[in-house]
Amino acid sequence: MLSTRDGPFIQVGRLNLSKYAQNQAIARLLFEHLFYHANDLRTALQLATLANEVTVNKDWWWLVQLGKCQHR
Repeated sequence: MLSTRDGPFIQVGRLNLSKYAQNQAIARLLFEHLFYHANDLRTALQLATLANEVTVNKDWWWLVQLGKCQHR
């Protein structure tokens, strides 16, 4: 996840999304970075899906984020 001087802050292609989906605090921040800053909807949707599976559809926040990804 380390960045280079001239490259992006987070190298999205190298992220292990299932690892970050386990930690809800980091997953939420990472989702917002992917969705709003990097504008990488496909990866944001994958992260939201994995995090929603971890919470077994009990966290409303992930359901809203899934809706945002599918709406865009």
